[in-house]
Amino acid sequence: MSQYDITGTDLRKLVAAVYANSRPQGMGFLHFNEGPLSDDAIDHILGMETYATRSGGDGPIVSLDYVSGRACKFTVWRKGDRLLVDDRWFDHSPEQLQDLLSADGVVNNGLVEIA
Repeated sequence: MSQYDITGTDLRKLVAAVYANSRPQGMGFLHFNEGPLSDDAIDHILGMETYATRSGGDGPIVSLDYVSGRACKFTVWRKGDRLLVDDRWFDHSPEQLQDLLSADGVVNNGLVEIA
């Protein structure tokens, strides 16, 4: 699996865009919320501690699974001084990933694929 380098990306905008481009699945319909993700929810997601955020090392720094019923299933990885995302988005099409990563204001440096 390859990854895309998204270093320099505003993670708040990325999390909001992932949420906006995800749909409820299965029992998620019971928890589904219409509209955009709130600023408080984004703050909570970005404030969640992971091994990488706690240690300052490599690993996932943002990990979204189900958020308010939506199957987001998206992870941002830190590797050294770079931020990376996988070239596949679970339960989403390749076109949805490309649309997400090419949307205005989401990824700031253009996409660079890392093998």
